[in-house]
Amino acid sequence: MATKAKPYLHIVCGIVLSLQPVVYAQDAEDKTDVVSWDQVRPVFQKRCFACHRGEQARGGLDLSSVAAIRAGSTSGAAVVSGHPEQSLIYTLPAHLENPQMPPSGNRIPQRELELISGWISGGLSEKLSSPTTGKVDGGESAVLRTNLTRMSRRPVAAGDLARVRTNPLNLRIKPRSLSSGTSQVLPELRSDVPPVTAMATSPTATIVAISGHQQILLFNWETAELVSSISFQHGDIFNLSFSADGTILMVAGGVGAASHTLTIYQVDTGEQLFEHIGETDVILAADLTSDGRLTVYGGPERVVYLRDTVSGETIAEIRRHTDWVTSAAFSPDGLLAATGDRFGAVYVWETSTGKEFQLFRGHIGAIQGLHWSDKGDTLISTGLDGTICTWNMHDGKLLTKESVAAKGILCSDLVAGTNHIILGNRSHQLERRSLEGTAIWMTEMSDEVVRLAVSHDQQYVIAADCLSNVSIFRLSDGHRTTTIQLPELSKK
Repeated sequence: MATKAKPYLHIVCGIVLSLQPVVYAQDAEDKTDVVSWDQVRPVFQKRCFACHRGEQARGGLDLSSVAAIRAGSTSGAAVVSGHPEQSLIYTLPAHLENPQMPPSGNRIPQRELELISGWISGGLSEKLSSPTTGKVDGGESAVLRTNLTRMSRRPVAAGDLARVRTNPLNLRIKPRSLSSGTSQVLPELRSDVPPVTAMATSPTATIVAISGHQQILLFNWETAELVSSISFQHGDIFNLSFSADGTILMVAGGVGAASHTLTIYQVDTGEQLFEHIGETDVILAADLTSDGRLTVYGGPERVVYLRDTVSGETIAEIRRHTDWVTSAAFSPDGLLAATGDRFGAVYVWETSTGKEFQLFRGHIGAIQGLHWSDKGDTLISTGLDGTICTWNMHDGKLLTKESVAAKGILCSDLVAGTNHIILGNRSHQLERRSLEGTAIWMTEMSDEVVRLAVSHDQQYVIAADCLSNVSIFRLSDGHRTTTIQLPELSKK
């Protein structure tokens, strides 16, 4: 049934674009107890505090205390005690009413929605379940420190991934190969695994890196088997990027409204080569040059940082974006870096100086993907407004603009050596199409397609939906060949 739009955009929680779970005060399996404030507060802290905390809260909606939530916003009540179905702080992020929230991201995990709903149903309980709980994962790391471990020892060839240190979890992984007769059957929905908030494929091997709970999971996408994992204890993971030779992996993320972390690992050993931790907000967008020397990153702070990973020095802090930085990509030669924001602006910077090279305006929503042509003379941008734009880097002109997804594009990747792009959208669809506007194929996943990456041989695409279903599809025809089963959340 169609939902009716309501004029509450300015009072809704400004939820962070991620879907990574918070650490809850009490195990979610205990459904007999009333949800307490210290259980639900970490959800609001991570998803909403960036916009809805303190005297400057947007629309007058402060979600930092029970009293403030009861007070509502400048537009009226935001919660009705005992009735989550009548409470905007639940119905909008649950996508039960329009405008769906977050405005430039995906629905938050079901586990967190159930906490919000349970708290409202239980009468907005203010009791604390324990004096030591309710912390967001990694929240204790909100102290600025920089580790300038030198990158001069970079390996020159891919190593044996079996040597990467593993995170001791009870993984219970079982790959599921699909026969030709069942290839398009959607995998079962799972609520026991963390959402996928970042994904990258190795440019030299059959390895896909996928964000997990406090770790990066490395799978062999051909066999769907877990090879190993690397621990990450600094909050959520929003970006993963490999160097061109596949030997270095960059991980970027942090804790919403508290801290950010950018770490670089040697893939074959798991050795940490570089780490930067700051007190400002999370990193939502980041990229690594092909040689691993430079990084570009940004987030809700609206500042673009260019940093040298060998010296640790900041090349430039660029304050031109007027909204959250949501996408970033280096040109093939590393001389330019493109960044896009939640308002739809795309900037291109000279990486040696941080000087503005181009400004592109063609989208009316958040930039979800930025991709360079093989020669670096064309930039492709995809947006939450459902459009694909191609830009000429020489004269700054818009070459093409096509509307392809009414509900919005959430993720994208180019097929190297072709003019084809792979898109994931809010309508649960994964699609291959040419940049000239021809649809090649389209298939469906169980829910919104939130992350995807094309394999190094340009023969497959690995895609994840917001219910943590991960599947491998043939690029030639969109045929689902295998699914990857992610490890379950540890239970205490």
